[in-house]
Amino acid sequence: MIFAMARQRTSIVTCVSCTRAHDGTHDHAATLMLRTPGGHDHRITLGEAVVQLRHPLGERYVAHAPKTGDRTELVVGPCPICRQQPHLRLQGGARVEDLARCSSEHS
Repeated sequence: MIFAMARQRTSIVTCVSCTRAHDGTHDHAATLMLRTPGGHDHRITLGEAVVQLRHPLGERYVAHAPKTGDRTELVVGPCPICRQQPHLRLQGGARVEDLARCSSEHS
């Protein structure tokens, strides 16, 4: 018997909107602006991204690492500063909050 495999969709994170962490010392990602494979932009919340990333067939998100420019995946894990969960980070440890910030024109 052959099972059809669903393909995961991958979207590129073009910018991030942040809110101040509960301790007031750093920021956490609140929303992500995505560019879909079809070239459309849309915003999703942290919660929506976490649901997709935790699902085995959910959507995946990539961004260009701030320091190296390398394309890397977003993953779910605790904040490295305050340990809050859920939290998004870039694979390899870079902070999503270091990505380009969305301007008011993306709202």
